[in-house]
Amino acid sequence: LQVWHDRTLGMLQREPEIDCLLVHTTEYVAPVIEAARKAGRHVGADLALAAFDDPPFAAWMDGGITVLREPIEVVAASLANQALAV
Repeated sequence: LQVWHDRTLGMLQREPEIDCLLVHTTEYVAPVIEAARKAGRHVGADLALAAFDDPPFAAWMDGGITVLREPIEVVAASLANQALAV
């Protein structure tokens, strides 16, 4: 988790024009938010944050988070069909 924090902080400091981050799993949301805070950024104001998972804590996050829900049933069916086609 520290790596995600450190890399996000460095990226936001080097690239201040970044206004949106996509975090691929909720495990990394907290360190990314903390890094943004340290870089002087505010999620929901000057920095948008999105994640693929639907974390139970998303509704209570200051500034909010955009959640991209993956169609698990469609993905699972597609993978099963591919496996059975071999």
